[in-house]
Amino acid sequence: MKVHKFQRSVFKSEEHRLSVFKPFLLVMLAMGIFSAASLSFSADKGSAASKEAKTNHRQVNLFNAMEQGLVDVKFVAKSTMDSTLTVKNKSGEPLVIDMPSAFAGVPIVAQFDAPGGFGGFGGNQGGFGGMAGMGGGAGGGSSQSSANQSVGGGMGGGMGGGGMGGGAFFIAPEKSVSEKVRIVCLEHGKKDPRPSVKYQIVPLDCFTKNKTTQVLCQMLGDPNIDQYAVQAAVWNEENNVSFNEMSQKTVGEMGTNVKKPYFTSSQLQSGTKILTVARQKADELKAKEKEENTAVHQTDEGTRPVDKTIEKLTDQLIKE
Repeated sequence: MKVHKFQRSVFKSEEHRLSVFKPFLLVMLAMGIFSAASLSFSADKGSAASKEAKTNHRQVNLFNAMEQGLVDVKFVAKSTMDSTLTVKNKSGEPLVIDMPSAFAGVPIVAQFDAPGGFGGFGGNQGGFGGMAGMGGGAGGGSSQSSANQSVGGGMGGGMGGGGMGGGAFFIAPEKSVSEKVRIVCLEHGKKDPRPSVKYQIVPLDCFTKNKTTQVLCQMLGDPNIDQYAVQAAVWNEENNVSFNEMSQKTVGEMGTNVKKPYFTSSQLQSGTKILTVARQKADELKAKEKEENTAVHQTDEGTRPVDKTIEKLTDQLIKE
């Protein structure tokens, strides 16, 4: 009651109360707005500074970084469809790594099984990718070869949340970044890949010169495209396995004697459409490459420009 009387004695009216507090309210409001703006500016400035710092660091292609000993790369093919790629920066400085749109994985043991190889990457005719032979279950393989299949993987961009656009990512010194990568098998009839088999990644064109297969592997970077459909398309294009043969392929269910179709009819139908799209894109790349080779030859300005990363192909394009 005393407080109430004191208030009424000081503030003769409601208008008087507002006239007294209004300047203070305006000052407090202005301070609040200024503080919020300052925080926003600081956050934007910090974000911009962080981005600028990362982009100012040394930028290098993944395979060049491997050859120069700047990074350690570990690839684990967990199954016929799934894998994990881990990159560790051992350069002692921050790096921005340019990732390939696709790559091949080769079993390290296969390096000693055939002549030739992959140059600085030491591979052979083995590689990632691998499902069981026709009519066999996953992991079964066939009598065609005792070696594990090669695989192809597609990258959708940067890794580990550190993507910077254009398939590049930032990695601090002595830090590692891991990413799951979708893969397909490239050598039908050989054994499936498994975690206990050591693999090494190599440029995809070191494993196959088939442009259509390269485009198909790049499609794996788009999660909207059915992985089994891509696998069917790759086996047809790279290994000459007909879609009719693949329709007869079965796989056993773990712990049972039951077998089911490896591909659904829908996946095989999508595979034929995907293959058509990939062949068209491959023809475009070949024409562009020929044009660039001609231009370089005429101007004698050096090596052929590097092809840009292939555009992502969506399910909508495939269904058209």
